[in-house]
Amino acid sequence: MSTADYLIELYYSGSWHAVADGDVLEAKGSWEITGQRNNAVAFGDDTDATFDAKFVYGVWANLADKLPIRYTTTNSDDTTAKTFTGVVTKQHRTLDDCDVQAEGIKVLVAATKIYSPMFVKRPVASKTTATSIEDPTSGSYAAGMVNYALWTAGGRPYEQAASYPSAVFYYACDHSILSPTHNWLAGENTWDELLKQCQASGATLYQDGSGVVRFKQVVGYAGASATDSIGMSDYLEAEETTDPDVLQGNKWTCQYVPRRRLGTQQIAEDTTPYHVEPGETVTITIEPDNPIVSLETASGGTQLLPDALVIARQDGTRISQGASGYSHTLDIKAARIIITITNNDSKAFTVWKVTLRGDPVVAAPAGSVSAGSGAIERQIQPNIYIQRRSDAERLCEMYATFYATARANVTVRGCTHKPSRYVGQTVLFSCSQWSMTDIPHVILAIRHDEAGYTAEYELAYVGDLPNPAQFYVVGTSYSAGANLYLGW
Repeated sequence: MSTADYLIELYYSGSWHAVADGDVLEAKGSWEITGQRNNAVAFGDDTDATFDAKFVYGVWANLADKLPIRYTTTNSDDTTAKTFTGVVTKQHRTLDDCDVQAEGIKVLVAATKIYSPMFVKRPVASKTTATSIEDPTSGSYAAGMVNYALWTAGGRPYEQAASYPSAVFYYACDHSILSPTHNWLAGENTWDELLKQCQASGATLYQDGSGVVRFKQVVGYAGASATDSIGMSDYLEAEETTDPDVLQGNKWTCQYVPRRRLGTQQIAEDTTPYHVEPGETVTITIEPDNPIVSLETASGGTQLLPDALVIARQDGTRISQGASGYSHTLDIKAARIIITITNNDSKAFTVWKVTLRGDPVVAAPAGSVSAGSGAIERQIQPNIYIQRRSDAERLCEMYATFYATARANVTVRGCTHKPSRYVGQTVLFSCSQWSMTDIPHVILAIRHDEAGYTAEYELAYVGDLPNPAQFYVVGTSYSAGANLYLGW
């Protein structure tokens, strides 16, 4: 007979701490792909991961809003695996106990305000490996925007987990098959912006049960090797639902808005007076009307040209840069420039005007393309990251291939909970009544009972999706006589 157990850990004081078994009164969790899940494996899907726990009152002292929390389950017939990693979003206490509600890592990513440099003709995401350079501060950094954002939010590459044992969460990325001409983050909801980039590149962004945030090309589902199976003896009941009133169409239209880099020109001017006493520092934040590829600076790129700053004392004496005047630092991002000015003079001065010049990126007139044919016509949702006609054409072709018919969802209940299973995993599903034997499905959702003995799974058929092995892939070597397709 199988046995089940679990472990809850809280992250504080720079490391993970286990909650004693005797301090845990209740625990339960679930995680599932959301977004356009009725159509299954839709571009831009993400996950909702939730976890609820009740503790003895003594645990309250270690709780805090957005505190990282993780949940590990064990089944003697399977393995031990993390089945939830997220942050505390709600706290409650009585005189005797306390409880928390937690959500997945996307809450943390969404709340992290990120401004990025302008990425030009770079993949939305780049493949994470044991040796890929993921730290944006590295001079050799060339990873994608998804990598940049997840690292900045506190994540570290899953393939390099041994080098970052105390990371709050990990991420793993496929290489994006589409890339916008210009890509930047401007301090908005980071998770939502990453989902838009997924939609524009035919990918999904989700958190698996172990807390790893994964960027996965939908075309990769068909090529994934099944590592588990769910047969007739593994569940008590099953049901299949096909909803025709979902994202489905034979002909697809996509709008694109080209982005153009203009020549060097004035991009911003700030005439607000900033009074600075001797030895003090003022920080000036400027957000230009249009994002920029580059800012005009002096040689070296760390200092503004002298004409960019008008600084003077109250008597009109101009102050120059230097040990007896002022010094400054720059933090340059595509949609925000932060200038920090320090008064090295013996008297107070005022920053009267800041004038910045650079190369802005502006929107050009929009266009649209179509692909496919048939009675059901659909419009792909407008997306700032669809910027080239060729990308719009390829995206239309992908939608026509993937969403010509509605995809059925299968729900199986009464399964033994296996901690090793995760959302996004490909499994082989069998059902004799439906004439299915070892048919590849992807796991869309997992819900288990409080004790961790039984679980319910939602699955979607992926056997008909294009297989990456059937296509030429950029960066891969092939021998003479290879007979493959040119894809997207």
